[in-house]
Amino acid sequence: NKDDIGTSRSNSKRVSVKCMDIEFHKLARFGKWDDALVPVKSISLRAGYKSVVWMTVYVDRACPAGKYAGKVLLVYGDKTIKIPVTIVVWDFVIPRCSSIAAIFGIFDNHLAEYYRDIKQGSERWRALLADWYSLISRCRISPFFCHWRRWGYVLTYPSPWPVKDVRSKRYIEGANVARFAVPYVDDKQFSEDIAYIKSKGLLKKAYVYFSDEPYNIKLFKKTRKIADRIHKIEPTVKVLATFYCGPKDPPYNGDIFSIPKLLKGCVQIYCMSEWSVYGRKGERFKSMLSNDEEYWLYVCNAPTSPHPNLQLTMSGYQHRAVIWRVWKEQARGFFYWSVNSWRIEKAADGNSKVIKLRKGLPPGDGVLAYPGECFGLHKPIASVRLFRFRDGMEDYEYLHAVEKRFSRVKAEKMMSIIYLSPECFTRDYRDIEKFRSAIISLLQSFKKD
Repeated sequence: NKDDIGTSRSNSKRVSVKCMDIEFHKLARFGKWDDALVPVKSISLRAGYKSVVWMTVYVDRACPAGKYAGKVLLVYGDKTIKIPVTIVVWDFVIPRCSSIAAIFGIFDNHLAEYYRDIKQGSERWRALLADWYSLISRCRISPFFCHWRRWGYVLTYPSPWPVKDVRSKRYIEGANVARFAVPYVDDKQFSEDIAYIKSKGLLKKAYVYFSDEPYNIKLFKKTRKIADRIHKIEPTVKVLATFYCGPKDPPYNGDIFSIPKLLKGCVQIYCMSEWSVYGRKGERFKSMLSNDEEYWLYVCNAPTSPHPNLQLTMSGYQHRAVIWRVWKEQARGFFYWSVNSWRIEKAADGNSKVIKLRKGLPPGDGVLAYPGECFGLHKPIASVRLFRFRDGMEDYEYLHAVEKRFSRVKAEKMMSIIYLSPECFTRDYRDIEKFRSAIISLLQSFKKD
């Protein structure tokens, strides 16, 4: 139980403030990994066993800055343990919409395979998609739904409902939406959707993503052909494509630096695998882009340790540092291919289904959330890794604020407390506390001036 959090002490005067919402999650095991965060109101423990409980405090944007005191009550039988809790609210408000676009895919293919009793396109199906979107978007992410057609090509869309449906408003016009995907099925539907988006003044937030990691000249030509059709309808809409190499055919032989020239004018968001543009390669690739073209980064089965990534074998610091690296390398966006790319097997009883990590991929790659049914619930469940990424997204906002109000040089100095390079970043939570405290002190001094 929670009690009294949301009460402030100022000059010894007790003031009641209803400004916080508190959630508790029990750390649960998926396979051999302690990774799932299951929402709980109470837990059952056997003697001699222990359980990890994750507490998240959501602070209202109108909450006054200050120190808030309270306690968490642990009640068991006729006994109660009171655990004092102190929460410091700084005079700094993180913007509703993230300062960098982080877009994560939700694969409808895998949801359809797991929830076979739900008819695709039905209201139950749309409600299921909405639940998954809500979970991911709470982590300062702008999710997109995707349906894989065949190798290299994907249909992406922004909402469980058609673009022009009134229920899609929060998925396109929402204050927390940094970017949203526009589906391209055919010219007619795309023309209608893009005209609607333009009428709302939202074209700058839109992107079209249909080409995934082309690796030969045939796929590069196909990407250009489809992009040309899209731009014939709307010349200013941005096409996003992911890359880890140039065409493997001669004479390119995989040259990463052949990509901007081959796709000039048809791709505007070059989303690059971190391992393929490591170090000076990234700087050189960015220098080849024009001002209206964007350089993004992504992780998947690579990079591996000690670099940051979101895999299960990695530490919480590596998960959090994923977005630190994006800020350091000045990418304009971050892409993650899937939060639910699992495989499904029959359980031992022969009837129920269990999800497993996909073979051939590093543990956790493509799976950042779980079906609640695995844990006796009917809502999707976040992973620890997803919440750690959210922490990193908040760190990004602190850095962005310093850069905006002071300078990039000042922000770089602050960042050096926690991150220098993909091989050199903190593994000590005290450094992160020092980093945030230093930034808050700096920002507060800016307000006083």
